[in-house]
Amino acid sequence: MPYAAISLEDAYRAITDPELYKKQTENFRETIKQGDGIQAKEQKNRSFDYVTFSGDFKYIANKDIVNHSGLLCVDIDHIKDADLKSKLLQDPIIDTFLLFTSPSGDGLK
Repeated sequence: MPYAAISLEDAYRAITDPELYKKQTENFRETIKQGDGIQAKEQKNRSFDYVTFSGDFKYIANKDIVNHSGLLCVDIDHIKDADLKSKLLQDPIIDTFLLFTSPSGDGLK
């Protein structure tokens, strides 16, 4: 069951707030470095809130969408291209409203 509906601006403020998720992110990345995938997944589920940028849902399932936001959220894992973030931001075809590094540190959302 969703906790709250927030704006894209609220999500941005939460993601960029140095006090809100910094410690959890550092701890999560350290767990990943230690190579314990199961513990890292459990830690990620406990430490970070979920955001469904594509819309409002009764539950996290396509069939339970209440309102579509008109946004598409893309999750790119294990980035090898160090310039991909700037390329996406400069792409004239893709309107990017929010782009950030994933909690793992090696992906983009």
